[in-house]
Amino acid sequence: MARAPGWFWGAAVALLLWSLAGIAAFVAHLSVDAAALAHMPADDAAAFRALPPWFISAFALATLPALLGALALLARRRWAVPLYALALIGAVVQFGYVLGATDLLARKGAGAAVLPGVIIALGLISLWLARYGAARGWLR
Repeated sequence: MARAPGWFWGAAVALLLWSLAGIAAFVAHLSVDAAALAHMPADDAAAFRALPPWFISAFALATLPALLGALALLARRRWAVPLYALALIGAVVQFGYVLGATDLLARKGAGAAVLPGVIIALGLISLWLARYGAARGWLR
């Protein structure tokens, strides 16, 4: 197996930290209860309550495989590639729904699409990095 360059390790650690932030957001989403909803603006609380039941699955698919993918990169395993592909699919479904099937953009403006755009871009970069590492023989 070929030796991975230093920048690869730096990127893998950065993706691990990013994925941990995603897990924290997922846990925070799961932790929203009636008291938390009561402290939200009314339109945000209504939007949260209107999320379809499958939304949690898309959120989980966007975050859990990303964490496992980062760990796979650090362990130099090829299964980072399908894990990052799953995470990207989850993120596209999650944010496709939020941005395309809700009134979020109308309520919050185009700025509400910035973070989802960054998340999708990092999903693409993660998948590219895993595929690049596999093609270079850095992953087994």
